[in-house]
Amino acid sequence: MARGVRSGCRPKGIKRRAAVIPARLQDVDISARFLSPQKVLTRRDILQIFRLLKSKCRLRSVRLTCVVASDREMRRLNRRFHGRDRSTDVLAFDLGPATEDGRRCADVVVNAERARRVARRLGVPVREEMVRYIVHGVLHLTGYDDATPRGRRRMEQRQEALVRLVMRRVSRKR
Repeated sequence: MARGVRSGCRPKGIKRRAAVIPARLQDVDISARFLSPQKVLTRRDILQIFRLLKSKCRLRSVRLTCVVASDREMRRLNRRFHGRDRSTDVLAFDLGPATEDGRRCADVVVNAERARRVARRLGVPVREEMVRYIVHGVLHLTGYDDATPRGRRRMEQRQEALVRLVMRRVSRKR
């Protein structure tokens, strides 16, 4: 599981200012940050995705932020926090111990540019690929690990089931 190297509610490496749009879901606070211009998922879509994942993945007492980033930003974050000088599709940061209000902070950072390229190559909607990245990041935060072949198979099965559910529910409400 990817972990940030400092406690707090944001990896220090995210420099650019972006509007943070919070929403409260009982004991889960969520927000969306857009560091990359994209028209695939809206704030409302992300909130709906997190609502579904909250119940299906048993998320409790967490401040969860979805950051939509560019290739360049993802490469910078991957280099800084994992020592890998390349871009990636998704990074998940469990930012350590609970804050004063008892909630843990976590970020899921997804790469909008990569989602477009991969979706085009696979012949799937970009929206579905973005959802897949968000689900993948949340699964990492809930303890799934894809470092071994067995773990990867287990994670992919759960991920694809959740992607299908989210796509049916979120797409239907558009």
